[in-house]
Amino acid sequence: MPWQPLSMTVSGSFPTIAVSWLSLSVV
Repeated sequence: MPWQPLSMTVSGSFPTIAVSWLSLSVV
């Protein structure tokens, strides 16, 4: 399934993006 690695990458990087964006919006 070619979408499984992509799905894992997106779900793995989303928390990092959300946390960085949240910290930027707080600052």
